[in-house]
Amino acid sequence: MPLIKDKLAQTDDDGWKDREVAVLCLNTIAEGCMTGLYSHTPEIFHMLILLLDDKFPLVRRITCQTISRYSKFIVQSCDHEQFAKIIVGLLRRILDTNKKVQEAARSAFMTIGKDAAESNGMEIILEQLILELGKHQMRDLWLISEALCSLANVVGAKLNKAEHLHIVVPPLIEKWQQLQKSNKDILPLLECFTSIAQAAGSGFFQFAEPVFQNSLDLIKFQQLANADPAAPHDKDFIVYSLDLLLVLAEALGADTESLVN
Repeated sequence: MPLIKDKLAQTDDDGWKDREVAVLCLNTIAEGCMTGLYSHTPEIFHMLILLLDDKFPLVRRITCQTISRYSKFIVQSCDHEQFAKIIVGLLRRILDTNKKVQEAARSAFMTIGKDAAESNGMEIILEQLILELGKHQMRDLWLISEALCSLANVVGAKLNKAEHLHIVVPPLIEKWQQLQKSNKDILPLLECFTSIAQAAGSGFFQFAEPVFQNSLDLIKFQQLANADPAAPHDKDFIVYSLDLLLVLAEALGADTESLVN
């Protein structure tokens, strides 16, 4: 650890290879040396949080990969504040300008999400995702939405808890209702609802009515726009809405009838 800390102390541009070596060391010893490292984990996690914002993409990418290796220990031993910082840092890297960093960050995020599925950490993850969704538009909104969709797919039915759904779904509905029906920012939201409804199954029923109605309204709006050459028309709105309605019907089963009536 002293040697690793010495290399991480090289914070100037010329010291980036020392930082790379230090992170690779942390990555390599993550599993075999965990017993001896356990008392150092708060310090290790603090280092990794700082390295997520390193100037050099290779260091950022390896840091994301290393976080993935420590995932179980992060979920089990991090306090609330440190866990939230790791999640926020990974979400920043999901928006990174470097594609390889993005991929490594998404992978680490999914790994932590899977390991945190039945812990209080899931609530922190969902809270931070919703905060990020509220900040961004178009490209970044798509990237954050993809992270939420992937998380729902990985966690599956474990997302079907009232405390989880109440963190995620009401803010998404509110954001949808604030957007014009021709705004393409709706499309990633539709994907989010589709993945969440599929994961939550019948548990999504309490939120189904506004989602169902908004989807129908969106389809009607696009049908009217299609009939008017001067109006904006995009068939993606209809395709995404129909996909969502299909998943809703499958998730709710016989309860779908109450929405139709």
